[in-house]
Amino acid sequence: MKRRPPIKYSEAELTWVRENATRARRVLHSEFSRRFKRSDVTLGNLRKLCERNGWQTGRDGREAPIGSERMNKDGYVFRKVDGPESQPAHKNWKPVHVILWEAIHGEVPDGCALKCVDGDKKNTDPLNWVLISRSMLPRLCGCNGSIPFSSAPMELKQTILAVAELEQVSRASKKEMRG
Repeated sequence: MKRRPPIKYSEAELTWVRENATRARRVLHSEFSRRFKRSDVTLGNLRKLCERNGWQTGRDGREAPIGSERMNKDGYVFRKVDGPESQPAHKNWKPVHVILWEAIHGEVPDGCALKCVDGDKKNTDPLNWVLISRSMLPRLCGCNGSIPFSSAPMELKQTILAVAELEQVSRASKKEMRG
């Protein structure tokens, strides 16, 4: 496969990018393209140029104030919590439903998870979350041919949870009997 020739930048373009490198890359790219009329330079090209030259945005992931909230790609709401400076920035974000649930019930035990009852992950009310064993998660996703918990009607959710718990207890007791 043939490589494309490297993109040539003028001295004025390089100076401008270096002076504006602390801007968010999307904004930098948009302004660069408009200012220099360079439709041939993609966002990825500009990111790589900055990376090669060591021009960083100056952002370290810690710029959001403590208490800020954001939503991840799966629809869970996260809140920025105080953490040690030595800790990676991404570890300073914790799911809001976990924070609220733990304030009432204490820490989520190892091997357990919180399952959203009404299917709305944005609903962080502790009453909307139930503590379950992680080993129950495959039973609730519909992997065994049953109705997936997340897409089941509200009136069936409690039944699906009860059946999954029963299967869990049954499996554990069979395991114990086998020794």
